[in-house]
Amino acid sequence: MERNATKIISRILFKIVGNCVFETYIHFKKIANTSFSKRSNSDKTFG
Repeated sequence: MERNATKIISRILFKIVGNCVFETYIHFKKIANTSFSKRSNSDKTFG
């Protein structure tokens, strides 16, 4: 029983941590996209 419980708990923790990492990744990606889009737009005028 104990092994099963730890498996379930670790699975739930993994899901929660994975969700948090995914959310922060998307958040930072949005910030990076907005800052990089300005830079790429200026590059397009030169290119």
